[in-house]
Amino acid sequence: MMWEIRVLLDSEENVKNQQEAERIIQQYQEGKIQLPRLSQREEAQLLVYDAYALTGREREVLAKKAIDLSEECADAYGILAKFARSKNEKLSYLDKGIELAEKQIHPIITKDPRAYWLDVHTRPYMRLLLHYGLVLKENGQLKKAMKTFHRLLEQNPDDHQGVRYVFIPLLLELGDLDEADYWITLFYDEQDAFIEYAMFFIDLLDAEMEDAEDLWYDAMQQNPFAAEYMMGEETLPLKVPEYYTSGSEDEGIFIAQVLKPLWEKNSEFQKSFNSVMV
Repeated sequence: MMWEIRVLLDSEENVKNQQEAERIIQQYQEGKIQLPRLSQREEAQLLVYDAYALTGREREVLAKKAIDLSEECADAYGILAKFARSKNEKLSYLDKGIELAEKQIHPIITKDPRAYWLDVHTRPYMRLLLHYGLVLKENGQLKKAMKTFHRLLEQNPDDHQGVRYVFIPLLLELGDLDEADYWITLFYDEQDAFIEYAMFFIDLLDAEMEDAEDLWYDAMQQNPFAAEYMMGEETLPLKVPEYYTSGSEDEGIFIAQVLKPLWEKNSEFQKSFNSVMV
């Protein structure tokens, strides 16, 4: 719906203020005005948004239809990458999508460098870039993935995509504690249990055991479920919850999923962790 409204407002020459924009949006929602004639790429983008509402084979089929309609539909390549049969095919789809998307948003960003994510036309590019970073991380190209996530956060400092939840653990995994501390401070929210656990891991890695112990108990108060999964008291589900509420078990699963590999893969880290828990 947001993309359709953006297309509608872009087509209206007399939108001079917020009040006028709201009037046009209301008329559209009431069916009094219609979308302007769409280009093939815009029609393809609508198919992609329909595809996001589907799962599995149906989503892939609709993404292919979008590309059949317009090979310049960058967003569709991100969907096809999820169904790719090989790493090379996946990266090929993402490279193609990012290349197209960068060209398409260039006029928007040239006019307003702060438009990333806020202008819906930039979102396909940002979705593709995040997907690309995750694939790099999955392939073990951690430094390249880190640079990609950093780029996204520079472009969208408010982090509407939740990039910090993969970026900060990656910084910790690579041992860049100062950089991790910088981003944790930037996104600090006393209600965010992830941040509390991340602060604990920084002090643990930095051998600040006394502070780490205090932070561990602070974090457990925010979300005890994450601690239970990290300590092996509960079996951690493989699937990461897409949505969760503060303090919930789903939030605990999410936190444990993104942070547990930090100490699970590192024997020295495990020893330090156990010493804090004694």
